Amino acid sequence: MESFEPKFATFVDILRKTDATLASDKTVPVLKAALLAAKFDQIGGSVIVRKKKKLNGYNLFMKDRMVVLKETESDSNKRMSKISGEWKQLTEEQKGGWNGKAKELSEAPVKLQIKIKDKSKPQRWSGYQMYVSENMSKLVDIKPKERMKTIGGQWKGLSDTEKETYKAKALAKTAEAQAKATATAQS
Repeated sequence: MESFEPKFATFVDILRKTDATLASDKTVPVLKAALLAAKFDQIGGSVIVRKKKKLNGYNLFMKDRMVVLKETESDSNKRMSKISGEWKQLTEEQKGGWNGKAKELSEAPVKLQIKIKDKSKPQRWSGYQMYVSENMSKLVDIKPKERMKTIGGQWKGLSDTEKETYKAKALAKTAEAQAKATATAQS
């Protein structure tokens, strides 16, 4: 329960920044009770704040013109050049109109999302994941990015029968995790 309190305080701070009516003195205890009832404190819940990207007039103009030019021009570099040229030809008043529209769209509220991870749900394993877990430790002397490229290349080079072996191991590991999760849920 100790880890819940800081998470909840963060949650309330985010609510206050996005919508003060949701974080009033009357609603905070109700929200806390709801999150506790949903076992937010026990199953690793997290609060995610998704901020909308700020648009400017050029971005908005480009999106609008890109739709029109896609129908006539297949080369994206040429489209971008045309759009850039058209933007430069606009008067300051026209650019101001686009900037005004962009400002209106940018003032949309921040999205607040609560994710609750279901730890009772077992991980599903694939043959590739089994292959990676078995072979990762053999390539310790290689940088992580290169290691993954190497393992990916090795996986692609395996025969179908070798891949099927790893897929069978993955099915067994997934079934084992499923059985363990079921036993945990029943106890």
